[in-house]
Amino acid sequence: MALGGLGLGVFIAIDVAVALLAFSPFASAPPVRLSFEGGAMCLSALCAVAMLVRWIGAPLMRFYFIATLFFSQSSLAFILSKAWNHQWWLAHVIFASGFFLLSYGVIRAFLTTGAFSTAYSEERIT
Repeated sequence: MALGGLGLGVFIAIDVAVALLAFSPFASAPPVRLSFEGGAMCLSALCAVAMLVRWIGAPLMRFYFIATLFFSQSSLAFILSKAWNHQWWLAHVIFASGFFLLSYGVIRAFLTTGAFSTAYSEERIT
């Protein structure tokens, strides 16, 4: 239980740090925004590459692979856009599409197996 409390504390600390950074004047500087979105894009692309290298063929993992490509593309759209213009809104739509695709995969896996424990077992995913 202590490990769960520690994880929750770390999560809250990260949220507070991100909120403080987001509301600071430093956040609107182009290098900060570029580094955050570039980092998110690289992490999403790295996840997709790891999926290709491991060649995991489970249906749920295919949804995850496609969703990571959507997330990477939305980060690129955020880098190329300015706040409140049409491309900024398109980036939000791309990100939401990836999120809904991933959610659809999770719901489909749950409805197919009837339980999350079998849908997410390591033996079935790998």
